[in-house]
This record gives sequence, C-alpha cells and structure tokens, in this order.
Amino acid sequence: TRCADVTGVQTCALPILRSADPWYRDPERARKLAEEAVAADPHPFYLDTLAEALYQTGDPARAVELEEQVLATKMIIRPYVREFFERQLEKFRKAANGENPETLPTPEPPVDYDE
Repeated sequence: TRCADVTGVQTCALPILRSADPWYRDPERARKLAEEAVAADPHPFYLDTLAEALYQTGDPARAVELEEQVLATKMIIRPYVREFFERQLEKFRKAANGENPETLPTPEPPVDYDE
C-alpha cells in the first residue's frame, strides 16, 4: 500500500488526522503510522505528524517535546514552515497547560516537504 514505507506517514497519517469524516478519522492509527516513520527516519515533518497525533490522542506534553525538537533542527529554514511549527507548538503548549487549544485554528501543514 501507499503506507508501506516511511513517506507513507504524510500520505496516510495526515489525512486520517485531519479528516472531518468520523468514519475515516483515526488518530490512534495515525499515531502508530507516525511512530513507525519516526523510528525509521526522525525527519522534522514526521516528528510534527507524530506530535499532532499525540496531541489528538491525549498526550500534549509529549507533543510539546517533539515539536520543540522539530524547531531545534537546522533543517527548518523557510519562514512559513517555521511559523507553521511555532503555531503547532503553541497549540500543544496550551493543551498541556489545560487550556483550550481550540481557540487556535489548526494550521495546515506546509506543502513544501523538501526542506
């Protein structure tokens, strides 16, 4: 399937994390896919996907840790990509602090995956 390799995390995990269709949406499955991808390649985009999955499955503190790793990497050089990850971190921190992160819009992931 398209989810068979490490790049499948973007092909499979993100859509099932972001789907508005409750039949298709499956954060637990997305978390497992993202964990497999990060184990094979800790690329910042995979780490961010795993952080989003952890946030959606109730572990925002771990999501904060991963998103901080993403922002610490030297691979994130484009400003709009860095801004996306900063908004993600803000959302995860709010949730970890018991605040309602839904007051922040869920940012769309950057489409430029060749950072």
